[in-house]
Amino acid sequence: MFCPQCGHNLPDNSKFCMSCGAKIDATASSQPLAPVTPSSPVATEQHPLTKPSPGYMAYDNYQASSQRNWLENLVSKIPGYKGYLEKENRREVDKLHREHLAAMLYQLKTPINQLISELSSTGRLFEVGPLDRILKKLDKIENRIRYASYGYTGFFDIVKIKESQLDQIYQFDLALLNDVEMVKARVGQMISSSGMSTTLKTAAQELERELDSLDSKFSQRYQAIENPAWFPS
Repeated sequence: MFCPQCGHNLPDNSKFCMSCGAKIDATASSQPLAPVTPSSPVATEQHPLTKPSPGYMAYDNYQASSQRNWLENLVSKIPGYKGYLEKENRREVDKLHREHLAAMLYQLKTPINQLISELSSTGRLFEVGPLDRILKKLDKIENRIRYASYGYTGFFDIVKIKESQLDQIYQFDLALLNDVEMVKARVGQMISSSGMSTTLKTAAQELERELDSLDSKFSQRYQAIENPAWFPS
């Protein structure tokens, strides 16, 4: 199937696009979008004082000229999210983003604990071990995201941020949000598959892989935050 918004090729039964973050409904096309010929941009006069320096873009210009909608998707999904362009807001927005992700992960502990209790009460103790491991991994990732600390250098202290740097961080933020949504979906699949040992085992393995992917992606974002030189020029 393909995303109706950006045309990205998606796995069947996807709930959202891993490329642009758009929600996917059951009517999503199984055919890629036809190429669209862009219309000619309308030239607008810009006051010299509002023109960005070469290599940098003001917020409005960045939002208007970017062909991607990572920031727009983040703003719509995370209340209070306003981007990283302004230096004085970066730590606040970063904390907001991380706490939003951590809260989503925290909420997933309850249904997993309930499933563990149900398995234990029905004598399926041999199936509890993998779920305990998942619960511990989930707790570790949640705390890592929630309490991540950064130094006083790097991304947070750059006065001007290049478009490529903003793009990279917004991509990471949206990808992490999508990964957490996927973890949530995997938890639901695991619970709905708990009737049989074989299907529960498979669903638990898929959930654990999603958690590993989320943890790895957060490590990459951490590196990008700590070391601006990591960004592509």
